[in-house]
Amino acid sequence: MRKRAFICSSLRTLEIREENEKIATVTNETGFDLYLPQRGLPYGVVRDPKLIFETNCREIDKSYFMIVNTNGLLYSEEKIKGNSLSRNIMEGAGVEFEWGCGYGKRKPIVVYSKVSDAPFPRNFTTHTLEELRQKLLEIAEKGF
Repeated sequence: MRKRAFICSSLRTLEIREENEKIATVTNETGFDLYLPQRGLPYGVVRDPKLIFETNCREIDKSYFMIVNTNGLLYSEEKIKGNSLSRNIMEGAGVEFEWGCGYGKRKPIVVYSKVSDAPFPRNFTTHTLEELRQKLLEIAEKGF
């Protein structure tokens, strides 16, 4: 049976959703099954937050590890400049909650971030799809 990843990411733009699908492809190609929440949440469709919360918590429980795509979050210049800071924090609240939930459940976490100086653990942070592919192949071979 293939181990499963939960892909945690913002869903606020079509561009981010397309990037998530690329991450999903790499994840599948390296031998993992995955849960990608956006597949159950079509763009522009509003769903019951309680249902989303319960579903994602259940799917995190079923997952061996998490991939967190931080590119939809604003940990870069835009956030530092203070542009719409409170709005930006709310847009990332679900991702940050899921990330914390996975961490609290001791799920291994791989970060995918184009921000090279972001404050994430370097040994589990990737910046390109090819780096992500290499990290996932390493995990498939050796585990965490």
